Amino acid sequence: MKCKAKKRVIPELPHDLIGEILQRLCVKSLMRFKCVSKLWLSLISDPQFAEWRFELPANRLLFQPDEFGTIKSLDVEASLHDDSATVQLPLPLPSSPIHNTIMLMGSCRGLVLFNYEECGEFMLWNPLVGFQRSIPHTFRDCCYPSLLFGFGYDASTNDYMVVFVELSDLDFDVPDWPSDISIFSLRDNSWNNGMWVGGRYEDIGDDFKAGSFLNGALHWLVLRFSDVSKVPFADNVIIAFDLKEKTLAEIALPPHLADKFKYQIYSLRVLKDCLCVCCVNKDDETNEIWMMEEYKVLSSWTKCFVVSDFDVPFDRFSPICFTKNGEILGLNMGGRIEKRNDKGELIEHLTFHEVPWFYGCNAQSSLYTGRLVSLP
Repeated sequence: MKCKAKKRVIPELPHDLIGEILQRLCVKSLMRFKCVSKLWLSLISDPQFAEWRFELPANRLLFQPDEFGTIKSLDVEASLHDDSATVQLPLPLPSSPIHNTIMLMGSCRGLVLFNYEECGEFMLWNPLVGFQRSIPHTFRDCCYPSLLFGFGYDASTNDYMVVFVELSDLDFDVPDWPSDISIFSLRDNSWNNGMWVGGRYEDIGDDFKAGSFLNGALHWLVLRFSDVSKVPFADNVIIAFDLKEKTLAEIALPPHLADKFKYQIYSLRVLKDCLCVCCVNKDDETNEIWMMEEYKVLSSWTKCFVVSDFDVPFDRFSPICFTKNGEILGLNMGGRIEKRNDKGELIEHLTFHEVPWFYGCNAQSSLYTGRLVSLP
């Protein structure tokens, strides 16, 4: 008598365990594994799954795009002299063929925002998965005087927002004049124009027009004017626009930095999830980096490190991020990419002559971490 062949039973893994395994895979594999089954497609496409963070081998630093429509991406963990650390990426094309000027406006949670100035179009792009989305706009020139801009995320509504703040012309006969705020909501796919907030502010220059995103708000360093005995007087102050509440608030700087004869502030950054300002101490010719260790707590401003001007050719070191080894990656305003230790001492550098895609001292840059994101 022949024995009946036993039917092979393939064990099934619990859905939660499958999700844990998929979470540990690289994004390229995940894109392919969507085709394995409807279950895997459902798991990988689930918004909650997309909220988990998927990092590249390291954070990447994106630099201002070139005129050929490409952008350079630098691995912040690798040596600056490692050629494999630099990748050239083609940018998504806008709907109009006229796009000679491309401006990097910032990144947030794995998405990067560009402005194609000639054709009046924003482009939202995820370099990791190739997603792109066009956003029409009427701001022909983002470098227009007194126009601040930023890109951020409102966690309460799962909404990405593009924000413009147009500071009003100074009029010292008016005690408190409004600034015009325009917001584009990705969820609503529309602009909300005509929001007005009070404040006597003026922008400092092109280096401060891009907002720094932290704790659900965009931050800019501006001049705040007051009327002291009918004589206009200006102080440096940080303004923060809360994307959820749609309100504008002020964050004070360390009091001693108000001495403009001694200190000159030249950069506002976000480091280790803290606001950070960089300034020149004119008395001893040093660059000081101050960090607000507790958000909106004035007494928490702390001087994290000092860089001597003699160690910074062309003056001014602007930190961008800390590496996993505790090194500080930043830009020298004379056109150098530098890595320094936690004491501010130089470890290695590249000059702009060695990096042809680095366009001078005011090149726009943005830190980017690869993520799968669920767009509204």
